[in-house]
Amino acid sequence: MPGIFLCYAYRRERGRPAGRGPLTDEIPLGLTVALVLHAGWILLFNWLGSFVWIQRLASVHGPIQVDLQSALVLLAAQPGKEGALFEQATKSIASGPFPLFLLAYFVSLCMAAVLLGRLLRHLVRRFDWDRRFPLFRWNDWYYLLHGESPDGSIPATDYDAIRVTAVVGDYIYWGILVDWFVDSSGVLDTVVLVLPHRRKHNSTDSDPNPKPFEIRADYLVLKYAECSNLAVLGIKLPDLVH
Repeated sequence: MPGIFLCYAYRRERGRPAGRGPLTDEIPLGLTVALVLHAGWILLFNWLGSFVWIQRLASVHGPIQVDLQSALVLLAAQPGKEGALFEQATKSIASGPFPLFLLAYFVSLCMAAVLLGRLLRHLVRRFDWDRRFPLFRWNDWYYLLHGESPDGSIPATDYDAIRVTAVVGDYIYWGILVDWFVDSSGVLDTVVLVLPHRRKHNSTDSDPNPKPFEIRADYLVLKYAECSNLAVLGIKLPDLVH
């Protein structure tokens, strides 16, 4: 979980849609990040547990250690198949001050993961590391759906929202982008819009009813494969009503 939290916080910017890919693609990176976070956080908590004043608060004698192995055994246990290792882990977690210490460990780790993700994102964007180093680069669709170009020729602008206009069959659909998904190859798969509208593709000023039709829906989901054209426009707050 801390690895997923960090990756999500790293992708997300000022409440804009972060975009998501297949969960199977995010798990390996999330696990790798989680292992690094756990290694550092265990060292930190075990160091804190060596302070006498913390031991006095917990009413114990001697250093307090994070029993991460027992916690992982409990999390990985299958119902009905618990063995001696599970019973030993249960006793270890339930004894003394360790339940609260372990709870503080996981809660603080997840909070730190979110903060680290946001800090890393700020540094990457501030110093253009995503333009210079492939390790920090996002999917090209990430830049396009944030109103900037992947090569940096069109810089990021302080937009309030992103409006997407798509041509699907005989209709033009548009709305405010709130989420989007890519497939396993990194190609845009789906966009999710709010405040959706549509009109006939061939509507002109001579049409008897050229006004757009408001779609009564909380969300409009469009498949990219069904769109013959897709336009992205960054807009300011006053333009949202137009």
